[in-house]
This record gives sequence, C-alpha cells and structure tokens, in this order.
Amino acid sequence: MAPLVEARGVHKSYWLGEKEIHVLRGASFSLNGGEMASLVGPSGVGKSTFLHVIGTLDPPTAGEVLFDGQSAFSMSEEQLAGFRNSSIGFVFQFHYLLPEFTALQNAAMPGLIHRLSKEKAEAQAKEMLEIVGLGHRLDHKPGELSGGEQQRVALARALVLKPRLLLADEPTGNLDEATGEGIHQLLVELNQRLGIAAIVVTHNPRLAERMPRRLRLPDEQAKAEKAQKDVEDAQRALADAQAKLRGQRQIARQAQQEAQRLNQEAQRETQDQQQQALQYQDQQSQQQHQLNQERAQSWTQEQTLSGRVVRKSGDQLRVRTEDQGVMNLDLSGTTAVSVDGRAATADQIQPGSDVRASYQMIDGKAKALKIDVTSNGSQQDQYQEQNQQQQPSTPH
Repeated sequence: MAPLVEARGVHKSYWLGEKEIHVLRGASFSLNGGEMASLVGPSGVGKSTFLHVIGTLDPPTAGEVLFDGQSAFSMSEEQLAGFRNSSIGFVFQFHYLLPEFTALQNAAMPGLIHRLSKEKAEAQAKEMLEIVGLGHRLDHKPGELSGGEQQRVALARALVLKPRLLLADEPTGNLDEATGEGIHQLLVELNQRLGIAAIVVTHNPRLAERMPRRLRLPDEQAKAEKAQKDVEDAQRALADAQAKLRGQRQIARQAQQEAQRLNQEAQRETQDQQQQALQYQDQQSQQQHQLNQERAQSWTQEQTLSGRVVRKSGDQLRVRTEDQGVMNLDLSGTTAVSVDGRAATADQIQPGSDVRASYQMIDGKAKALKIDVTSNGSQQDQYQEQNQQQQPSTPH
C-alpha cells in the first residue's frame, strides 16, 4: 500500500542573477495516513521551503512529490488547486485571518471556495471551532480574540474540509510558552481524534519529542543554506507575500461571488413573495366582488309577505306578518295598489286591513312594488299595537 505522501530526491533552488541558490538537496521521506511527524533543523535550513513543496504550493526544481503513489505536479494548475483545497490543510506562524470576518466566517472560507452551501460550510466550521475549544467565540472577529484563540481559528479553518494532511509551519512561533503548549497539545489531540496525518515544523524540542516521528534536514544542507541566508530570506519573503496576496485575492473574489449569489437569491425570493402577495390580493378582490354581486342580486330579488296593517304614517306602512314579525314597508316606489280588488291609492290603506305585498330590498329598506288590501269592514284599527317597543325585522 502506497504511503499518503512521499518525496523522492526533491531539490529546490532559486536564481539570483546568474547564480543558483540551492535550498533543498535531494530530500526524501514518506508519511502514512494518520501518521504524525515533527520537522526540525536550524534556522535557514529550508524547512518552510520543504513544506511549500510537499504542500504543492511550489514545484520542486527536481525530484517528485507523490500522493497515494500519484505524482502531484502532473496535475493541471486547476486540478492541483482543487486537490490542495480539499486534501491539504495549512497553518502558518501568522494566522492570516481576515479582520472583517468573524471566527465562524473565517473558518468557513475553504468550504465556500469548495462550492459548499453557506449553511453546510458554516455548520462544518462551527463543528471544528467547537473541537478546538472556540464554540463560545463564533461571532467574534480576530481583533477580539487572543493570539492563542486566533491560531485556533486558523487551525479550525485548515481542518474544516477534513483534509488528509495537515502542514503546520511554526504554529506557535508568535505565542508565549504557555499558549504554545496548549496549541501543541491540541495538535496531538486532533491527530488522534481525527486521524489526520500531520507534519509540524518546530524549534520546540518538547513538541518534537511528542511526535511519533522526528524528521531532520541534513546538517550539510543547513550549512550551505546559512551562507546564503539573506538571499533565501528575501526569496522566501517575496514568495510568501505573493502567495498570501494571491490567496487573499482568491478568497475575496470567492466571498464576493458568494455574497452576490446570496443577494440574487434573496432578491428572487422577495420577488416571488411579492408576486404571491399580489396574486393573493387579486383572489381576495375577485372573491369580494363576487360576494358583493351575489348580495346585490339577493337584495334586489322580488319577495312577498302577508299580514295585517297596524299603522300607516306617510309613505311608511307597518305590517304584522303572519309569523308575528313586524316590519316596515316603504310605499314611495309602489307601482300598483288595490283595495278589495279595486284599483286604489296608497292613501286608501287603513290600519286593520289584511295586506299581501311584493317588495325588494334596496339600500336596506323594503320597497313595496305591489300591494293587495282586503278590508275587514271597519276603517279604524280595532286594536292598538300590541308591542310598540318591538323592533322591525328585516326579511331575507
């Protein structure tokens, strides 16, 4: 079974004018999945350069870097970038957190770049921040965190996609001893808990001793590098600055694109809601219009009643109907009146007469259309209204 990562005779050199500066000279090693190793050596030996080559950030001048037996640098630039984002996590001496974003948003960035949904990326970031002990600091920005907390956010960001390999370049170099010890212990716990292979560059002998394996670059390489330390520092600083700038620009572009996508989705959702609201209003208006028409139609339908006249005052006629209800009839629009079968006028209707009338409800009033009156042999009502306080009922 092939190791997770393997370096075979890796050389790395830079040119300064016409002079070639050698940094790595035939470095070889292998690391299995889930294995953890420290990388030690004097300053200037090329440890950071070695990590950059192993992490596929910088191709070797000669030699091979293999993952699962396959040459990493045989991939296209786009394929290599996708592989690096999903399979390798990086932690540097400086945290490189974006100051305008919260801990949760910083840790979720690799997920967003990997085309995960915002919800899933933040869910994985929250899980990893809780694992590194920052579940209570999700909404805090880098400026509100201590140095150790900032480095824990950087570690959560490196592990949010659960890469198979973690490369840590002096992760405690800017921290005090006590805080650095906490980060060291956390790295060991994460390796045991998550099974992620790791290479940790360190000058701390206690951290190096905790690792199952300890790697050291050859002393003669360190001697050669010391002679050109100033050149290497300048080259490395320039390469790191360029890589940092490229990374920040890429992250910013991805974040801007994600924000634009979310804004477009929100606009579409708002438009859909507005359209639904308009459709609902149209439906309600149509239903109300139909109801009004039905009511108007029911009010204007001709209806009939039978009863006895109990009072007549001007154009108003009070009638006690056969079901003992009392109502008023408006005579102002009456088109036909008959008394005992003979044509008559409304003035000839007397209390005590039996009446049969047709009417329409208009504006809440019973408008009489036709009235047939039968006299009871007396022009005067023989009885007084039984219940003057009873309110007139409105027929339906």
